[in-house]
Parts: sequence; structure tokens; C-alpha cells
Amino acid sequence: MKTTERHLPWMAPPFRAKAVTLARVNGTNLACLHLSLKWAGRAYGGAVQYSRRPGSLPGERVMVEGQRKLWAFAAVMRLTRDGQTLFEKTYPREEWQKTYITIYDQPVWKTSQAILQDIATGLRFKPAPAAEPGKTKLRQHS
Repeated sequence: MKTTERHLPWMAPPFRAKAVTLARVNGTNLACLHLSLKWAGRAYGGAVQYSRRPGSLPGERVMVEGQRKLWAFAAVMRLTRDGQTLFEKTYPREEWQKTYITIYDQPVWKTSQAILQDIATGLRFKPAPAAEPGKTKLRQHS
């Protein structure tokens, strides 16, 4: 397979525009990915302190405060083919925290990453737990 043909359709437009088409759910025998989201939001205040120049004195620093909306969502991802569910997974909404240091701590980021990780790994359920240590099957030697 050539490198130019290995791209995933959601990463960039296709090289051959007519290679990707949309069809109604009942008009195709291909698998369909459904993603349902339920959003929740809350007011969230924050502040940023920054210097106008390196090495500035404490009185020269600027504090900016503001209010914004912080969002979180719960999701259900379902893979279907011919009206039959092949895979379904529920992603619960992340619990609210008092503070968020970076965007990577925020609920939208965490849930989005969980969904994208499952898509990247091929929508597989987690493997069954391994057998208890010390217990192995007996093998017969011939």
C-alpha cells in the first residue's frame, strides 16, 4: 500500500474526492459509527497573572480575572451494521473539580481522549482479566 493511500479520512481530505461519499443509514451495508452526547455546563471563574517584561517587580505584574462556562459531556458510542449493534460503550461525564490547572485536567479533554483512544484502537472491549497467578493449565507431554 502506498503511503499516499494510507491516510485516515478524518485526518485530511481524500486525494480522490469522489472516493468518500455519504449514504443514509439504511442505504449502506457498511458499519456506521454513532456518537450521542449529553452536555452539562457550569460557570467557572479564573485568573491569570503575567508580567509585561522579564524580571518585572511584583507591582508591575498584571492580573486578569474572568468568568466563563466550563463544559463536560457524557457520551454513548455505538457501531452498527444493517440495524444490528456490533459495539456499544458508555462514557460517563467526568466529575467536577474545584480547580483545573491545565486544559488536560478539564472534563471535555478527558472524555474526548477516551473516545479517540477507543477509535484509534479499533473499538475493542477491554480484554478479560488474566488468570490468577500460580494457576496454569497442565500440559501433557508425549
